[in-house]
Amino acid sequence: MAKKEENHIELSYKGTSAAQRRFFENAEIEKGAFHLCDSTGHINGQGRFPLSCMRFGRVSAGGTACEIIAVYNVLADLKRPMKLAELIFCAEALGYLFLFGAFGTKISKIGALLEKLGVPFERIKCKDFLKGDFEEGSIFIVTVRNNARLPVSSLHTFEIVKKEGQWLVYNRFNESESSLVYGNLKDILINGNTTAAYYCVYRILSERQ
Repeated sequence: MAKKEENHIELSYKGTSAAQRRFFENAEIEKGAFHLCDSTGHINGQGRFPLSCMRFGRVSAGGTACEIIAVYNVLADLKRPMKLAELIFCAEALGYLFLFGAFGTKISKIGALLEKLGVPFERIKCKDFLKGDFEEGSIFIVTVRNNARLPVSSLHTFEIVKKEGQWLVYNRFNESESSLVYGNLKDILINGNTTAAYYCVYRILSERQ
């Protein structure tokens, strides 16, 4: 079986010495992390070790790196894996972090990062996404407002893949130990007594699209 080739972005972007130091520290943690990904090469449960020990700007990647993890998981599905430390550094060096990472990545910059990686995509309306009328294997990056009842709510971003008529979700919750399977897109929004709301949806396009 041929070995998968890793995807790379040129690391010559201007970044502070602190960002470069964090990159090398994250790379060392990633190198020794045997449980970073599941058997399919995806990350779940960003709040768990080793992500809780990696840096995302000035904060822990375990708390706010969900957008970057969603892109990482998309690359895994596209058979274009990339080192997480490198992906984090690129987002930071390009100025995509929101308040030094304290509020994750700017949602508007998810598309910019995908474009930088050469991943074709389109941004679609949440109401169109909820119809669920997509072909098998369709891949999405979605951002949800964690509490639909609040006028201002924290956000969370993750990857969704349509598989065998169901919806496979990676890194749905910070403590998830594996991917989760849902029968419909509305059930993905339910978290105990709290219901989230879709906020932004990127659809990953195949070459024929």
